[in-house]
Amino acid sequence: MAHTGKHNMIRLANKWDTPKLKELFTDYYQEQFPQYTDVPYANIEKIMTMIVSGAGVAILDEHNGQLRGAIIAIACPNVWDPTRFVLTEILFYVKNEFRGGMTGGRLIKKYTELGDEWKDSGRVVHYTISHTSKYKIDYARWGYTEAETTWFQ
Repeated sequence: MAHTGKHNMIRLANKWDTPKLKELFTDYYQEQFPQYTDVPYANIEKIMTMIVSGAGVAILDEHNGQLRGAIIAIACPNVWDPTRFVLTEILFYVKNEFRGGMTGGRLIKKYTELGDEWKDSGRVVHYTISHTSKYKIDYARWGYTEAETTWFQ
């Protein structure tokens, strides 16, 4: 069977992915927060440093080297009990041209697997995932329970 050259991959990010993730963060930031003109690149680098050091995860969906989307989560102390940590999703983004396909589902599946591993190992007490008001996602199909809705002004 001949190799078609097509290569789909779900994988964890590493430090060499920072330029690709900066581009993805920029797309996400400009779509979600159009009122802000400056993308916080220095903060993106800090987040990537945290992830590479093991304080979080960045899950990438790539096709032929092109980043289609990502889920990024950081382990944060629980507000009510700082001795316990929660893996908190801070970015779930799929590029426009890949929405409506399987990219988001593959990312959610991998994030859920990693969240279960972190929870089972005791690193976190639970893990969270969210969606923006533009894109309603029924996470129940991956075993999630809705806990709250956040509003801002």
